[in-house]
Amino acid sequence: MSISKIVFLDNYNLSVFSSAYKRSPDLVFPLTNYQRSLEKGFILVIPDDYITLISSDIVSTKKKLSVKMIQSYLTGFLPEDMIEQSYGYIKPAAGNITIIAYSNKMREFCIDYQWIIRHAVMILTPSIIALLASKDCLILESNNMFFYKNGLDILHLSGTITDLPNAADIAIYKLDSGNIEQILKWMEHLPSTNLLKKTIFHNLILIPQIKTAHHPSLNKANIFWTIIFIVFAGTLYFIKILPMQRDIWTIQSDITKTYAQVGINNLKNNAPIDALQYKIVRLQDIDKIRFNPIEIHNKLELALDENNIIESFKLNCNILELKISSKNAKTFETLSSNITRIFGLKFKVISSEIKDERYKYAISLDLNQIPSDNIMEP
Repeated sequence: MSISKIVFLDNYNLSVFSSAYKRSPDLVFPLTNYQRSLEKGFILVIPDDYITLISSDIVSTKKKLSVKMIQSYLTGFLPEDMIEQSYGYIKPAAGNITIIAYSNKMREFCIDYQWIIRHAVMILTPSIIALLASKDCLILESNNMFFYKNGLDILHLSGTITDLPNAADIAIYKLDSGNIEQILKWMEHLPSTNLLKKTIFHNLILIPQIKTAHHPSLNKANIFWTIIFIVFAGTLYFIKILPMQRDIWTIQSDITKTYAQVGINNLKNNAPIDALQYKIVRLQDIDKIRFNPIEIHNKLELALDENNIIESFKLNCNILELKISSKNAKTFETLSSNITRIFGLKFKVISSEIKDERYKYAISLDLNQIPSDNIMEP
């Protein structure tokens, strides 16, 4: 591959190589000095424990569709509020996508060292390099991470695995701190940087946007016009807005008192208009009552005998609803005749049943149909 510089991050130190063919760094310096020592346009190789590679069955397709499928796939691995800012992916020309899940170390690094992330042309790890550059079946152990590759099958996890089948036929690479010669050898076989950009995608939502603060000069003219504006705004408030606000407070107080007079309180938690309309309807219903409930009850007592009992009595807008318990059907017929005789109208049976050896009836009478000479006004 043709690149200007390769920068390795290891133990908070940066090692700079002028090319993949070099075997010793041209420069080594602490991470805290990166801004003074690096120029834009380098490949950054971060430790393996900053990411985890996840094999998926997502077939390489258009970018927008791939992103949606990856986010759906990650719901089984990450909390929903972290998915959008916790992954990248490797999209081969053919085959399935490999997801790059960021660890907490990666997220913290992106936030603390934004400049180095923004100015790198590509971000790689030893496992990503081995995945793309080597065609062999291999095991890579680095930064306490275990990476296994066999054709298109991969496994990447923290720790190590022993007793693998056919282990004798597998090339094993153990990269200790500072041992990066094998990585440089693999990087010789990587495609060009432009092709890598079309293969590896990192989700930069993770990196906060850097905003350049703008501080206008505070000259005398700015100070003068600022004071004029403050004086004008204060004058406008006291002359125009404050009197209007007082009027609003007075009106609100009068409205609250008016509602309180009709028994409607706590206007903040209730809909006062609805409560007022309900009270009006109830008052109208009461005004419609033409009959004295006590007089009606007394007349019903005349219709009853020991064989018929009133279980419930309800008068609602001149509709009388009763529940009657009768000894048998014949005694109920006697009650029916008595009611017709006393009230001058027939009732309507709403329901009937036999329960506990008694005949139960629900009946209603429309008292508005009572003849005028038999009205029982309250």
